[in-house]
Amino acid sequence: MTAGSRSLQADPTTARKTIGRLTDSLTTISPPPFLPPLYISLLSVPLCLCVSKVIRVSKPHHQPEQALRSLTQDALNIWHAGVDAVRAERVMQAACKWDGRFLTIREDRYDLGNARRIVIIGAGKACAGMLQGLVDVLKINTQAASDLDKRIGGWINVPEGSIPQGLVIDRCVPRTELTVFEARPAGINAPTERAVAGTQEILKWVESCGADDVVLFLLSGGGSALLCAPIEGIDLETKAKITAALSLRGATIQELNSVRRCLSKVKGGGVSRRCKAKTLITLMISDVLGDPLESIGSGPTIETPPPDPVLALSVLDRLLPGEFGEVRKLLEDRIRVEEKAKSNASGMDNEGCHAVTSEAKGSQRSSPRLRPVYVLANNQTAVTAAAQRAAELGYRVESESNIAGDGLADRFGNDLLGRLAIKPVGSGIVSGGEPTVMLPLSEAASDSSRRGGRNLHLILSVGYSIVRTMLSQSDQTNESSTTATSEALESFVERILSGELDFAIVSGGTDGEDGNTPCAGAWIDRNWLLSHESNVSEVRAALDQFDSYGIFKDSGHLLETGPTHTNVCDLRVGLIRGLL
Repeated sequence: MTAGSRSLQADPTTARKTIGRLTDSLTTISPPPFLPPLYISLLSVPLCLCVSKVIRVSKPHHQPEQALRSLTQDALNIWHAGVDAVRAERVMQAACKWDGRFLTIREDRYDLGNARRIVIIGAGKACAGMLQGLVDVLKINTQAASDLDKRIGGWINVPEGSIPQGLVIDRCVPRTELTVFEARPAGINAPTERAVAGTQEILKWVESCGADDVVLFLLSGGGSALLCAPIEGIDLETKAKITAALSLRGATIQELNSVRRCLSKVKGGGVSRRCKAKTLITLMISDVLGDPLESIGSGPTIETPPPDPVLALSVLDRLLPGEFGEVRKLLEDRIRVEEKAKSNASGMDNEGCHAVTSEAKGSQRSSPRLRPVYVLANNQTAVTAAAQRAAELGYRVESESNIAGDGLADRFGNDLLGRLAIKPVGSGIVSGGEPTVMLPLSEAASDSSRRGGRNLHLILSVGYSIVRTMLSQSDQTNESSTTATSEALESFVERILSGELDFAIVSGGTDGEDGNTPCAGAWIDRNWLLSHESNVSEVRAALDQFDSYGIFKDSGHLLETGPTHTNVCDLRVGLIRGLL
């Protein structure tokens, strides 16, 4: 199959004009004008749906006049529907009700009428949106809540640019003592001195609480970097370096947080242990697949299981062998202390698991304590809503939330392409998860001017695979575990080039961020392929250099949403449709 053996069914000039028209209407999407409001009861999506890998096929409700709509528009519409379903304000308003005395969260009621103070603390990318939803529920800063306002205080750490308009005046929610603090720059998910300072303020509020106060803790993805209090013997710079190094070596969020929990005063239940209030309610939006509570934001209110230095050391041994000797020594010292405690029968639990520290045992004796935790939205929530939108638009889609993880972004992207290639027309895939990108150590330590992220890398990998197949280059090796044969992929590309088939694939972070870029991700479609057939070497170079942002910026295929006020990992949409 050679480029010269086939005539393309689209003139390059026409293709460029088509791309221009599409870009003009779609480049800034927050949300796009074609996206109707989506109202979905998040509470109707049970968390039990989150199993190792959830796959369902949704049947279309009707078959619209699809010729009137772009396939790319439909794919973006579906992606946005998934994100809209997990927007923090909407999630909080759906989960919480207030009658002037009782706060009802799902089916549970909490009496706030007699609380001396209502302390609201938190950290995360979605926390400002969560707070906006809570403010709306409690009617804070309204005449109806005048008495309640006087009893509200606290501190929230959020990224710059994530605060909804009108929520605060001079960093405070009006008529309250509640501060919303921008603790790090937008798009830089790393701990900062400001995050450390803000965390100290949070701890002051927590440690000032008495038994008759009620604490509401708002937590979402990004909370680990925004809630930062390093243990003795490690400084912020070292903690930031080890986090960055693990991320560049492809550490999963669970692996990252297993290390963070051992190096922090507040993670791994640290906030809960320091809180003397009888009632501490944690409200979470989960960015960790499978919703392990101790991993979401590194579990600041989750005391069990306790931080595990053996696990943290094993992560360092596998991903950063021989590096960060001072951190290794701290972990090894902690292991020795815990092993000594285990040898004492009074410090061992019935099953011989990790010993509970004296600090934790003291907090557990302060009974009775209420420490309820609610996961209000997760990746499955977004996948379910996106699949519902796809069915409304007339597509039969397979939907999945990859709780077990996606693996490397390029391999997962090719697997996704292979599965899409053998789908019948009018169908597609809605997929949720979080792949990783592993840079070689030489690359990780070198050129910091390269810009990219896991979603951009995934989409560019898909694009390169198709363009390479278009040109029939000699390297036809399929690097994925795809269910499609190479012949099926060739047939898929042949049908695209002949004008028989149209397709679109979108991948984006639900938080609106991807790697070190200002976008959520990107998309490709038939027009993108036709415009990049002649520059396959440029595409390959960007892929090899982990520098995918520029390719999509130049073509106008970036998924730019701005802050979405949520964070439930990534969402992908792939669609195919007949053109003849």
